[in-house]
Order: sequence, then structure tokens, then C-alpha cells
Amino acid sequence: MLHWLALIPAPSSTTSTETVRASQQRALGWWALQFTPRVCLQEDAVLLEIAASELLFGGATALRARIRHEAGALGCGTIAW
Repeated sequence: MLHWLALIPAPSSTTSTETVRASQQRALGWWALQFTPRVCLQEDAVLLEIAASELLFGGATALRARIRHEAGALGCGTIAW
């Protein structure tokens, strides 16, 4: 079974150009590769497939908590499971 999640960068408080948004998305995508090689950039989101990684990171609950905590600190506005 596949477990996908989407990370959506938070909108900037200043006027954000398309280049800045794309840069934020790429940075979040590079960060996400520490959890799984199955990362892709799709429109405004970074998508991760994490089913195979759950055991490596202490189970689904622990992995989700870590991603939620660290992604929030990196400026991720929304996480959809």
C-alpha cells in the first residue's frame, strides 16, 4: 500500500514571485529526499511516498511527527496525508 503526503510551502508575507515560490518548493523537495527517494514536485506541492520508509524512521506515527515538526520549521504551510 502506498502512503503519499503533500507538502505545500507557506505563502510569503511579502510579494512572492514565481521564481521565489519555485525555489522554496525545490528546497523543500531536496529536504524531503532524506525520507524517501520517491519525491516529486507537482504544481505548488512536494509529493512524497513514504510507505517503505515508515519502518526505518520508527513507524508511521514517528515519521509523520518528524516530518510535521521539521517541515513546519522550514516554512511548510500545509501538510496533507
